Amino acid sequence: MMELIIQDGPYSSVAEELNRRGYRTREGSKWTPVSVFEMLPRLIDAGPRILSSETWHRRKQEYNRSINPPVV
Repeated sequence: MMELIIQDGPYSSVAEELNRRGYRTREGSKWTPVSVFEMLPRLIDAGPRILSSETWHRRKQEYNRSINPPVV
C-alpha cells in the first residue's frame, strides 16, 4: 500500500490495485478509497521503520530505474 500511495495516485487506484492483488482489509472486506485513507495514520506510524529497511532501499532503487532508465 505504501508503494502505491508514494506513486501519488488517487486512493481509488490504490484500492483497486490492492483488491486486484487479492488483499483484503482486516475485516475481510475489499478495499475502498475510504479504507485506504483510514490506513494513513498507521502507515505514517510505521513509515520510518519501513523506509529505513534495506528491502525498501532496494525496491526504491528498482522503482527509480524503471521510471528513469539509464541513458545509453
